[in-house]
Amino acid sequence: MIDSVNDFANRLDDLDPNDDAFVLRVDKLVEQTSPATLQIAYPSIFRFFEAHPENDCGMPGTLVHMMEDHYPNYVDELIESIGRTPTTNTVLMVNRILNSKIDGALRCRLIECLQTAIENENASRLVVEEVKGYLERHT
Repeated sequence: MIDSVNDFANRLDDLDPNDDAFVLRVDKLVEQTSPATLQIAYPSIFRFFEAHPENDCGMPGTLVHMMEDHYPNYVDELIESIGRTPTTNTVLMVNRILNSKIDGALRCRLIECLQTAIENENASRLVVEEVKGYLERHT
């Protein structure tokens, strides 16, 4: 059992999201990791997404679903991650939250997060187009 966030992060970083077996390997990694470790592994997962900004990583996939099981614990980390490097997975996660029943303050915060993502110099054209589509849907 993986009981350390550092161990989890190192093993996750060793995975290649372009590998045909990525989904199976990430599923196995999550299964081998203690629930307590997964509950605090959000920053590591967001950094992994940032390292692979246009890769869907099984979208939404195991990593996104695992984090969503702990909603809203990861929201602040999600917004910080998008501020660093918007990715296909992180902007999808914001879209999924916006599709749910949330209070007005959080909705405004997430819309603002997406609006700033468009101007982020680390955002790829592909991710910016995804963000624009989500903004059209939610504004």
